[in-house]
Amino acid sequence: PAAQAARRGGYLGLGGAAVACGWRAREFAVMRGSALGGSLDFGGPAFGGDFRFWRASAFWEQGFRILRRHNFIYAAGGTLGHNLPIWWDTVAGGPGLRGYLGQKFRGDSQLFATVADHLPTYWLGSPGVRGVP
Repeated sequence: PAAQAARRGGYLGLGGAAVACGWRAREFAVMRGSALGGSLDFGGPAFGGDFRFWRASAFWEQGFRILRRHNFIYAAGGTLGHNLPIWWDTVAGGPGLRGYLGQKFRGDSQLFATVADHLPTYWLGSPGVRGVP
């Protein structure tokens, strides 16, 4: 696998493409609208590398304005790969996954979903402080 070859040394040759479309707008830190994106990455001799692997990822984010300054945002996405070099493994844990050590979970695939309720706590004129429970 690529992780074993990485210990022996070698060249990383990579080709990739990414696209993202967004229909989001922010007004006083309140996000409305949506965004969609994805990417494909390939590694191997065709790109001058010693490691053969691929990785595909996609994401969606949506924000809603509630009342005047309240914001509800959700996002979902995932990554799927094969024979990824260890430095490209998907990882979870630490601040992104509370209660687990950093990089506790590693692998070639990952799904994620987040839901956040952005609450206005107080305002100092135009700037304000927001909290996420």
